[in-house]
Amino acid sequence: MFADRKIDDEPEELTSRVSTSEVADTKSRLEATFDQKERVDVVLATNMISVGLDITRLGLMVVLGQPKTAAEYIQATSRVGPAILILK
Repeated sequence: MFADRKIDDEPEELTSRVSTSEVADTKSRLEATFDQKERVDVVLATNMISVGLDITRLGLMVVLGQPKTAAEYIQATSRVGPAILILK
């Protein structure tokens, strides 16, 4: 079923640099399954992802830099399965 799947390598952005409507659009497209044309495969996000982003399709998170507190790290990474921490 996944043999011919190509991951879209154009990332979307969930940051304060994009408008609220674009954030809402990206969040709704994140919920699209892999077989839907309008899906999003890669997202670049700030700590915005740690508050209220519950998308079951998220499967891997890379954290760049150590969060200020352990609680902040747990809050952000608990939304996704595996998390990779990359320290600066």
